[in-house]
Amino acid sequence: MGNFIGLNEIKKASQILQTVVIESPFQKIESYSQKYDSNIFFKREDLQKVRSFKIRGAFNKISSLNQSQVINGIVCASAGNHAQGFAVSCSTLGYKGKVFMPTTTPNQKIEQVKKFGKTNVEVVLFGENFTQAYEKALEECDEYDKTFIHPFDDKKVIAGQATLFLEIINQFKDNLDYLFIPIGGGGLISGAINVFKQLSPKTKIIGIEPKGAPSMSKSIEKNKLITLNRIDGFVDGVAVKKVGNYSFDYCKEHLDDLIIFIIFVFFEGEFMNTNKVILKPLFQKRSDPLTLLLKDIFRDNKNAMSYLGALSIGLGFSQTDSAFANENVEEVVVTASKRESNLQDDESLSHGAQHEMNMGKQISTEDVNRSMKMRSELIKKIDHLFGEYDFLAMPSAQVFPFDKNIDYPKKISGKEMQTYHKWMEVTVLSSLLGLPTISIPIGFNENNLSMGMQIIGRKKEDLRVISFAKRYEQIFGYSNVTPT
Repeated sequence: MGNFIGLNEIKKASQILQTVVIESPFQKIESYSQKYDSNIFFKREDLQKVRSFKIRGAFNKISSLNQSQVINGIVCASAGNHAQGFAVSCSTLGYKGKVFMPTTTPNQKIEQVKKFGKTNVEVVLFGENFTQAYEKALEECDEYDKTFIHPFDDKKVIAGQATLFLEIINQFKDNLDYLFIPIGGGGLISGAINVFKQLSPKTKIIGIEPKGAPSMSKSIEKNKLITLNRIDGFVDGVAVKKVGNYSFDYCKEHLDDLIIFIIFVFFEGEFMNTNKVILKPLFQKRSDPLTLLLKDIFRDNKNAMSYLGALSIGLGFSQTDSAFANENVEEVVVTASKRESNLQDDESLSHGAQHEMNMGKQISTEDVNRSMKMRSELIKKIDHLFGEYDFLAMPSAQVFPFDKNIDYPKKISGKEMQTYHKWMEVTVLSSLLGLPTISIPIGFNENNLSMGMQIIGRKKEDLRVISFAKRYEQIFGYSNVTPT
């Protein structure tokens, strides 16, 4: 192909975008630079309003529409970032738009689209994946003569993404040796090619694809556009079955190299301070053996960090009076799950079960109502939590295995366990709120007692939780480890 988008058109796009995007910093990362004896910079597009470069392409395209296109209506399909850019564009320009999103889209992303779009954008949930939502969006356009805003296969979209690289040229006066850019549909790397091959042709442009969705590399290998039969959607931002026509042509002709990673690392927020996974304690800090075990696994294993470094993980400690594990949580569990009419005394039951039965008999309607309100508040808190974190990692129990002849430990770290629930209340959160959770082995303490770790994810993200656990086990192989 060889026909680049004109630099004047890209500069025009930059002017159009001035009202909705910031000139994101091109930030030197000292830790990586020192480690590799190089000057390494990250372009901080996570600082945009929608925390992504996608708004550049969406806004530039939508701004170019004529009056009849606007009146008929505009449509997009997206599982997240493009939808948010589309929503901001519609609300800013005063246009009416419709977004088709898979039913599996996390609620947090759906709510962000609604927030950005205000009354200008309608969200329609359809299908189990992006492809199904995409096809439904095209049907909508065909039936009602609406305009489809493609997330990457459009020259106006590519020109919008290219403004990012025009900024880099202006921010960094010296020649860059390499640009490393993720490839999903190919809109971003097409923008890079259009700018750097015209203004800095000596800079080598390296594309990066996840092993689970190598649609660009397969297409280049076969010298034609390939639609993958299946993809691993774990890294959903680049999980695309088929790249765009324009991006394929640009990459086939101008890409200097393409690297396949097991998993591509997306850095956000506080990444610049470390080359490890982002780990934030959610509860009070502790130095008990269980907490130290979790810290050792996450913080000190460099192999795991490079593999799991894309994730923001909240680390829950075993403190029994933590933010979620407290008297109130136990009250919710007990009051919400017991009905006096179904309870019968049975001396064969354990002491703990009899205790629960006795508590259940004392429950009033007011108790149940109060507990339901408390549960609603917990749901709000966890939704807010998952607005910041991808997963919550917590121990599977608050103690290592104990003597089978006792009902439960009566004291942990000097704290009395008044009831059976107390010693394992760390498991309450996911059950109470209906969150997908998986428990995986994480090794042994100095006494060869085993411990597990529960990985908790957002609602409807069961597959992502399972994928995370699978990758973790692939790294450590704890299922095959025996005590020494």
